[in-house]
Order: sequence, then structure tokens, then C-alpha cells
Amino acid sequence: MADDKLLTPEQVAERLQISRWTVMDYLRAGRIKGYKVGRLWRIKEKDLEAFLEGSALMDRLDAEAARQALADPERIPYTDARRELGL
Repeated sequence: MADDKLLTPEQVAERLQISRWTVMDYLRAGRIKGYKVGRLWRIKEKDLEAFLEGSALMDRLDAEAARQALADPERIPYTDARRELGL
């Protein structure tokens, strides 16, 4: 455990190029695993990596679900939406 680097929400925000407030929202929602020390949050580097890997997996699953939905026009019920998508 001594080799796990702890990051502040500001450091995580800088690495992810998002706002500190978004990182805080992720921490409170449990999307990023963090540890509260008094009033301060700290995130282990390995937990940030796990979040990024999980996000990449969810992106791939979302993309696959979108491909499947687009492949089956019956799953897209609105004529206007199908027309906009070129289906």
C-alpha cells in the first residue's frame, strides 16, 4: 500500500481534463473510488486507472448497443429519427 500514490481531486481533474467539480460529483456518486480523510478526498492511482478502464468498457458496450439498434430499424420507432440517421 505504501507504493500507491494518492491523488487530489484537482490532480485527477487535470489528468482527465475535466473540472474539479465533475471529479467531486464522480466521487460522491461512487463512479471513482476515493477515500475521505477528514474533509479531503484522495484517489489512489490504481483506482483512477480502474475508472478509466471501466469507462472505456462502457463506451465500447454503448457503441455496440447503438450499432445493434441501428441495424434493426424496428428498434428505432420514430420515422423522423430514422430519416435523420439515413435509415
